[in-house]
Amino acid sequence: IRLKAKRNVLFSKDEKYFVYVIANSTYAADVFSELATKDDLVTLTQSDERLHLTGTSAHVENVPTHFLMDGAAFLKAGAEPASAEPVVLNNGNEKVNTELKVNLRRAAAKVVIRLSRGGKVEFNRNGHEGYYVRNLPFVTNVITPLASYTQLRTPDKTTGEYFNWNDDVIEVVTYVYAHSWEGESFYEDGTSLVVNIPVTYEGVVYENSYYQIAMSKDSKFERNHHYTVIGTINAPGAEEESVPVEIDNLEYAVYDWNVVNVDVNGE
Repeated sequence: IRLKAKRNVLFSKDEKYFVYVIANSTYAADVFSELATKDDLVTLTQSDERLHLTGTSAHVENVPTHFLMDGAAFLKAGAEPASAEPVVLNNGNEKVNTELKVNLRRAAAKVVIRLSRGGKVEFNRNGHEGYYVRNLPFVTNVITPLASYTQLRTPDKTTGEYFNWNDDVIEVVTYVYAHSWEGESFYEDGTSLVVNIPVTYEGVVYENSYYQIAMSKDSKFERNHHYTVIGTINAPGAEEESVPVEIDNLEYAVYDWNVVNVDVNGE
């Protein structure tokens, strides 16, 4: 991404600057141009009330289509530092370009919940199926913060079209912002998936069968991480949404989202 103005016009010679790159923010460009200090940028937050449905719905309003991403730029010839460092943008040599590199990382975390059918139940699609994320973290800092900031909300239940559903495995893919409830009340601050999966159990059809799944083993979500939760359903859940049955014996995995190199000036 090339600047249109010359370096010696924009930047003082040999002075160091922090360079932040932000992609897919919902803010207009003039919001960033009005930021007077680095602290103003550090404290800027973005709200995405339907973050959990990112990229899944064209007919529901305010569903994000792209992920907020950010990164601190560094000299292309060097390695990425552990934390943001200022760089010299005008070294006085106009014959050699100052080239920077940035690794953009998603502000969101991805959570995949995969529930298998045990030998004692059958899954039934009857139009009642759906899920919601309880205590969804939907607010985040625009750039990677020193400490996570978030707010929580519980969106309306989705319909069955948002499942990856077959006779043996049901998968929900959802997204959250960074959040920690370590040492806090799970009911008040913990994030979980409440899902309605109608089942047949011992010949009895359960039109509604609600389960609650803890989405993080360590009571936190980190930016740009991918969480996988695996469990088995072998008994009916609660028939009332307000008292879902907790699924235990879950398996958890956590890892960074994949890194992809993109040349923005190429193809």
